[in-house]
Amino acid sequence: MDMQTSHGVKKKRNVIAAIQARMGSARLPGKVMRTIGGRTMIECIAKRLAACKEVDQVILATSKSPENDGLQEHAASLGLPCFRGSEADLIERHGGVLEKFNGDALIRITADCPLVDPLLVDAMVRVYRNDPSGVDLVTNIFPRTFPKGLDIEILPFAQPN
Repeated sequence: MDMQTSHGVKKKRNVIAAIQARMGSARLPGKVMRTIGGRTMIECIAKRLAACKEVDQVILATSKSPENDGLQEHAASLGLPCFRGSEADLIERHGGVLEKFNGDALIRITADCPLVDPLLVDAMVRVYRNDPSGVDLVTNIFPRTFPKGLDIEILPFAQPN
């Protein structure tokens, strides 16, 4: 479903996939830069999300902490835009992604899910786009309906009137 503009022209909703990542994992620091088959986890996820037909942009969402400078540089080398926000406040970080990149909805993908399924992401985005004003959240984790590692959440962004 599209939005009406002030001129009556329909505008497609901008759906952004945000890869939520930071280097400071308590259990395994630096895990997002670990390699799988010669690719970093970030690269694996970005490549899989690039295969989505319903996703308009893929962004790396990390924190302003200096330990994430290398992560931002790696994202840039992959052509992956980056947003840096609060370390602890994910709502602020995700909201910043939506504001900076003019998003209408955010797909939250954690950086420890390198097998995210592009077909599943697209199917869930279609659920959102089918009735964007009637959806507060599209998720497959509450209740959990897919195995861990295939976690997807789509969060609509309420634009001010």
